[in-house]
Parts: sequence; structure tokens; C-alpha cells
Amino acid sequence: MGMEFTSVGTAPGVFNAATRQAVVRWQRAVGFSPADGMVRFGDVAFFAELPARVVLSEGVEVGVTVGPGQALVEGATGEAVVEIVTFPDQAALIPRAESLTAMVEGFEWEGRFGPSWTDASGQVRIPVVSSGGGVVCGADCAHALPLGRSSVVALQVVVVPYTQGLIVPVSAISTDPGGQPVVTTETGEVLPITVLAAHGGLAVVDGVAIGTRIQVFGG
Repeated sequence: MGMEFTSVGTAPGVFNAATRQAVVRWQRAVGFSPADGMVRFGDVAFFAELPARVVLSEGVEVGVTVGPGQALVEGATGEAVVEIVTFPDQAALIPRAESLTAMVEGFEWEGRFGPSWTDASGQVRIPVVSSGGGVVCGADCAHALPLGRSSVVALQVVVVPYTQGLIVPVSAISTDPGGQPVVTTETGEVLPITVLAAHGGLAVVDGVAIGTRIQVFGG
């Protein structure tokens, strides 16, 4: 819904006839019924600064009964966090380049990956941050990201450094208990590797000598 501001003169400090008329015009503009010039508890929300982004509190929707003192809306505060959430095997295949381009529909930012961490459910969280270490979307966060405690967005991350090295099938790569990507030779030896890049079922890796015969799983 759009907002329209109308100058009605200097505020007199009292609720007089001019104030009442201004309230009626406002109520009609936003669809209040009745538009009688009376401002009731809950009709107006006050914010320390504008623009402000709010979302309905949990459990609040059209038609529910609310009581005095119940929070109806919540405002977005603090800094947004943009993370890639994945599983350890998949996280090991994401190349940790020094720079990247992150894109959400209509927006594009330059940044890098921050230090990853594993949450209580075992999923790996990889922050996508700006070159300076702040949130990657910067001043665009309020417009590019949906408002909510946690939202899933289609984030496209493009990493394009020139990469060369030994290419192995992605299906040959697994992870050890510490999350380190490894390959297993035909004799059963486990070799720790570094994944430099991955695309289309193939990965460029470091840590395996050319000519080494490795096991491919799931084939």
C-alpha cells in the first residue's frame, strides 16, 4: 500500500476540528471503517525512524482475536545475515575463492565467503559477506531480501577464478569425520584433497598425483 502525506498546517497541540478532518481524510485514504475522525487504540503504530519494515507477529492473521498488550507487528532490527546452508559433503565441493559475485533477482553484489560453521542439526552454514566483511547486500538488504525471521531466497553465487589441476568425478569425493574432502585409492588408501572448483559432476582437485587410480562411488 502506498503512503501519501498532506500538509495540514502547524500542529496546534490539541485535537481540534482541523485535526479531526485530517484524521477522517487519512482513514478514508487507507480504508478504515468507519472514517469518523476518531483514532482508536491500535490504529496507529509509531516508529523511531522511517522507512520501517514490519511483519505480522507469529500467530497474527486476518480474523484472529487479539487482546490488550498483544504484539501485532514486529520490526526488522539489526543486520541481515546471508548464508548458504548445505550438508558437509556438498559444502566440501564449494570452492572457497577469494572473491565472488552474489546475485538475487534485480540485485548484484561483489563479496566473498566468510568462515563456515556447523549448526546443531549438522548442516554447514557458509556466510556470504562483502569484501569488507559486512553483510553482502549492504544498503540493498531491505529491498532485496524478504522480511522475516528466516527466509529462503534463490541466491546465485558466481565464482570465476582461472583454475587448473587434476579433474576427478564428484562421485569419487567423500568427507572424513572432520569434514575434510577425501578420495579413496583402489587399494583403500584415503587421500585428503582440496577442491579448487566443481561443475557438471566434475571437480578440479589438489592432493592427488596424476595416474592415481581412485574409487568412484554410486556408479
